[in-house]
Amino acid sequence: MSPELKGKILNLIQQDHKKEYLCHIQYVLEIGLRLAKQYNVDSNIIEAACLLHDIGRDKELPGEDHAQTSRRMAEEILKDSDFTEEQKQKIFACILAHGSEEIPKSTEEQIVRTADAGSKVEYHEAFILMCKKATYEERLAWGSKYLEKGYKNISFEDYKKTVESKYLSIKKVYNQISRLI
Repeated sequence: MSPELKGKILNLIQQDHKKEYLCHIQYVLEIGLRLAKQYNVDSNIIEAACLLHDIGRDKELPGEDHAQTSRRMAEEILKDSDFTEEQKQKIFACILAHGSEEIPKSTEEQIVRTADAGSKVEYHEAFILMCKKATYEERLAWGSKYLEKGYKNISFEDYKKTVESKYLSIKKVYNQISRLI
């Protein structure tokens, strides 16, 4: 990805999603680029998809979920980029797949979904800072929900093994606290 395009995307994220970048997106990108190297796929596609996967959050049109909105916004952002049409379609597919209940089809889709999911485990402490819940009990439920969802949605067993001990450790803490309240 060109430095100009990356700068443009980062500026857009900083305008509307600074907290999400600091607590989530930067970690999705880090994990995604590690997996892109490991699985020998185009890191430019992964970089763009990781940066743009949540760009549409809180901007959904009626009937859209955030992945659909992010895909629509990514199309506009990448319109005049140096990406080929085939690369753009892969990026859009990755963005849509990151939140889907269906199993991702391509390796690129699996990487972005795993990076998104894995960030909720590997960088759980940062992710939990995005919680907007008012009560302690609601924050506990929110953190536990996203920890479970993250671990469940990891597509690569080798990466899942890498984060398993952290997942189990955090889950143990959540379970202990839940029993006490």
